Amino acid sequence: MINKLLSNPDISIYRNEEESDPAGFKKYIVSTPETRYIVNDTEVFGIEFSEMLEKVCSRIIGSLEFITGITLDENQTLVKNNVPSSLPFNLRDSLFKNFDWNCIQTEFVGSGAEVTEDEDCCLVVELNGILTDVQLIYADIINAPGFFENLFSDIIEKIVVKKKKLKNIILIVFGSDELVGILKSFLEVCKNHFPKFESIEVFFLEAIFPQNGIGGIYAPEFLNSKYELPTYPLERCILNDNGDRAYKPGNYLSSVIEYWTSIRDKAYDGYSYEDLVKEKYPDIECSKFGKQNLMSLAEQHLVKLRRLSKCTPDSSLLK
Repeated sequence: MINKLLSNPDISIYRNEEESDPAGFKKYIVSTPETRYIVNDTEVFGIEFSEMLEKVCSRIIGSLEFITGITLDENQTLVKNNVPSSLPFNLRDSLFKNFDWNCIQTEFVGSGAEVTEDEDCCLVVELNGILTDVQLIYADIINAPGFFENLFSDIIEKIVVKKKKLKNIILIVFGSDELVGILKSFLEVCKNHFPKFESIEVFFLEAIFPQNGIGGIYAPEFLNSKYELPTYPLERCILNDNGDRAYKPGNYLSSVIEYWTSIRDKAYDGYSYEDLVKEKYPDIECSKFGKQNLMSLAEQHLVKLRRLSKCTPDSSLLK
């Protein structure tokens, strides 16, 4: 169940509450024109992708105190970045634009897509700029909740070693229902380590996507936007994206072309447009699109994507 907390042309924020949610765990679903465009249209990539995400983060941070009651403090705020996937969200600039902060403590993990779950690659939490309490902010596309769990467990350990106190965790994510379960367990870890820990506030962008492809909780604006083009309900899940969408557009487009080729192949195998849409979004009324030929739709979209790909530098040339 979702309840609307804020709505204007630039942003809608809903609270998603369940009986099983423990105290101190709060879920929100955020819908914006930019995130709907990002999820619906894989032709958004590169600088345009990054600029859209930054605008969204800026609006969420600007609404944070109204929605959560949390007042951020420059001397307590720690921005965490997983390189490269969380960099396009540009939380530093969002904080600067909202609060005019110049000294934002920022830490990084990872050296690129090669980071694995058991690596502690470039993870350095110095916390020298933090006085006592830590308010941790993180934004990302989280397709591997296990990696996220290991990352944050390591951060907790280092905060304890530095004798600091974690106060809040604020997440802005494209994420799944599997992440919800991990965060609930992680809340208990935080409370055990930090008796005065207040809350995990997680802002899901457009939806709590189903990890297994079935179900999900969606913003109404997001579902309505699916009717704008017949390709929108078929686009691949945003959770499959990574830093390539912002920083290696050639690689990104190759993977999108591969996905739409698989859609075309399903048409060869006898699947219809309605079959594939109902698999992903059972509540979508396919009749609103008129009669769609899946083969023709996929072929036309592939032509557009290949045209884009030819105009995009191949990152392999840089190796």
